[in-house]
Amino acid sequence: MEDDRMTITAQFQGVEISLVSREPLLGTLELTSITGANIEVPLDYYSAEALVSALVQFLAQGSDDRQTFGPTDTGDLSF
Repeated sequence: MEDDRMTITAQFQGVEISLVSREPLLGTLELTSITGANIEVPLDYYSAEALVSALVQFLAQGSDDRQTFGPTDTGDLSF
């Protein structure tokens, strides 16, 4: 069986995640494709946690001295 799905290139535009529900935690992350179409990625607690973990691992590849993840003294996140 042949996979006929098409890959869509998209980018994160820095838009906030839309919160749908607090209990259970549900939301959507919006991406914009190169054609300008919006792509909504549904999130729950576990998928958001997996996404953060993957992003931290990605950022660690480009940083030799800052391999930790957490808030700084100013409240920003440090990777």
